Amino acid sequence: MASSLLLQSSKSLFNQYKSGFSNLSRIPLLKKIVSVTDEIFATHQDFQQDLNILGEEKQSLVAQAAIHQNFEGITDFTEEFYKIVDVCNKRQQLARDFVYLALEKDSGVDHLFNKFDSALLRHAAMISGQYHPFYVKWMKAVQGNKVAEELEKRASTIDRKLTNSYTIILLDEATNEFYDVSYGEFFKNEFAPIINQFSELLNDLYSLRNSGENYEDLEAYIKYIEKYRETLIETDKEKLETLNTELDELWMDVKSYIQYVHDIEYGYGDVLRCKSIPDFSCRLVDEEYESTNNFIKTKVQGSMVEYFKSRNTEIADNGIYAVENSMCSIYSIPFHCGQSLSFKFSGQSIPNRTEVKNKKGVKIYFDPVATESRRHQTISLVNKVCENSEELASYINTIDTIKNHIAAHEIGHAIYNLEFIKEHIKVDTKSLLEEPRAELTALFTMRLLHKNGHISSEELSRSLASFAMQDFRRFAMFDKSSLRPYIISAISTYKIYEKLGYVTIKDDKLHFDHSKSDLVLSNMGDLFERILDCEDKRSGEELEKILKDMQSHSPLVDWLVNKLFITINNYQNEKENNK
Repeated sequence: MASSLLLQSSKSLFNQYKSGFSNLSRIPLLKKIVSVTDEIFATHQDFQQDLNILGEEKQSLVAQAAIHQNFEGITDFTEEFYKIVDVCNKRQQLARDFVYLALEKDSGVDHLFNKFDSALLRHAAMISGQYHPFYVKWMKAVQGNKVAEELEKRASTIDRKLTNSYTIILLDEATNEFYDVSYGEFFKNEFAPIINQFSELLNDLYSLRNSGENYEDLEAYIKYIEKYRETLIETDKEKLETLNTELDELWMDVKSYIQYVHDIEYGYGDVLRCKSIPDFSCRLVDEEYESTNNFIKTKVQGSMVEYFKSRNTEIADNGIYAVENSMCSIYSIPFHCGQSLSFKFSGQSIPNRTEVKNKKGVKIYFDPVATESRRHQTISLVNKVCENSEELASYINTIDTIKNHIAAHEIGHAIYNLEFIKEHIKVDTKSLLEEPRAELTALFTMRLLHKNGHISSEELSRSLASFAMQDFRRFAMFDKSSLRPYIISAISTYKIYEKLGYVTIKDDKLHFDHSKSDLVLSNMGDLFERILDCEDKRSGEELEKILKDMQSHSPLVDWLVNKLFITINNYQNEKENNK
């Protein structure tokens, strides 16, 4: 690794803490590196200036973002936001450097990764380290500028050619007309070091190929990385959709327990919700969660496939094929870059392209670290607004959340994804309604799990309450552009809770009436199946109406926003009041 990539203090810090990595190897070693670098960044004097970048009084605000990717109280795309994102990247750079140093030949750490796996991990650390300039420039190009303001005003009349996921939209001031340029052209300088790192990786992979040693997935990785590099080099915007479709297909051919994930998501950052997000990652299947992975595969996926087969529709059949040809596991992620600095997925179902899913299946990822971080955030909000908060907080369990909520949500993206009918709805509707639809899938699947005897009535009731409380985070970050689809879901579900009396306000605290759980799930199920029926009928107009209705507020929604939404300006007052 070039010395310019290393943080100045990384090597000396690594040598200080290296003894803590003895007797650890493979994924447990990487997990230990994450926890150790979390502690170092939070407590070591070398990083106090970073944590105090907004002043000592806001140190905990910066720390929660840097350590836990919790951006509650931080307004997107402001000067403070960009300062904090830089700190987040520095914290991740410490982890990247430690991973790289641990895997060096003479590190003294017996990591037990073979040459192929070690090459993937070391180069992933280097690639991830070069993504930050790309991500920052991307954010400033798609939000918080005159072009974004004009796009918002004219969104309904935008030429669909501008919704190419791999271009940046600009405004010709002379004609006041929009035009777009390819990522390869707009980010040429930012892509150069990333492309160079991919070339270095390929050189190492070619050497392994020529060594005569046999490594499963080596050829698949070579083809995938060659295509990944090609998509970054290409400047002809007319070729990018085809190239990235080919990239998705080659990525689906990679079956290794170590997974690179390219910039595969869109819809979470730009005004039109169609642009590909900078978000490279390297993930490893975590064997610690084998029993949970088996429950998801047999019980959750099995129950869902049985139901969707009974619908006997074209969309259902295509989705079932994708799910039955899926890789579905809990993963460990040793470092992050791009959008994951400020918004981490607790689960993903990818790729998004219907034609690739129908041909190759899907890969479904779950991140227990992100889920655990959200659990802590949720519990603090439960304590703030709920009666019987201690009991309610006990309902929120990381593994149960993955099993009974996130798994069905992500599998649901593969079945009846609005991508199937994108020609019948507005561009942004595909993103804004897809997440609420997936959340309804999770609620619907809870009933299926109970019906099939996989969870008890008590577990069902607790799972619903846990689901409802975890939406508090959406109200606490009500202005987040990346969270808008999830915020819409929270608004919609809380209106149903309020209407049915499941959640009420008593003495300025929320009260949950668990006797209404079945009624709530029945109503949610009706809305869910209404959306599926609209998709089968290609009724875009009805789906647009459903989305509009979901976004209207109610007294309970307004109460929650008033109680939970924190901005950076009132963060210090909130902190003082909670002492």
